[in-house]
Amino acid sequence: MQSGEPLNLKFNHSVSNSNCAAAELMEMRAMVLDAGGSATTTYAENIGVMAATRIYSTALFVVAGLFAILLGFSPKFGALIHTIPLPVMGGVSIVVFGLIAIAGAKIWVDNKVDFTDSRNLLVAAITLVIGTGDFTLKFGDFAMGGIGTATFGAIILNAVLSYGRK
Repeated sequence: MQSGEPLNLKFNHSVSNSNCAAAELMEMRAMVLDAGGSATTTYAENIGVMAATRIYSTALFVVAGLFAILLGFSPKFGALIHTIPLPVMGGVSIVVFGLIAIAGAKIWVDNKVDFTDSRNLLVAAITLVIGTGDFTLKFGDFAMGGIGTATFGAIILNAVLSYGRK
């Protein structure tokens, strides 16, 4: 989607290269120790939690993560979590995922994406439905879930609908 503004990226190659190297090392560790699991994953839920609490400190999230790992070793804490009724957990999930959606919409607003342009409107509408509907593409043994399908769909749709335009 296009906002009409030029894309000016400031890219620090030394930081990027060290981050990529660290990510690749974690991927290799995961493949060896976790029998093919992915070590590097980001959770959009964190964005929702940050938006709700207005706390953006990465140090605090590291401490919270370590605390959560410690609590994971406590069977009593696990039993306590299982006492929370499913409708309550469902309500919490609705709030968190709603905050994620609004954080995404805020990115569009902040970047002044022109939704009067039907191309932008189509890309957003189609990929939102594909992503939230968990539209899965399967090619033999390969399957791409809704988020991946929506991401590639947005890229392809934007390219096709932008063909021949400035």
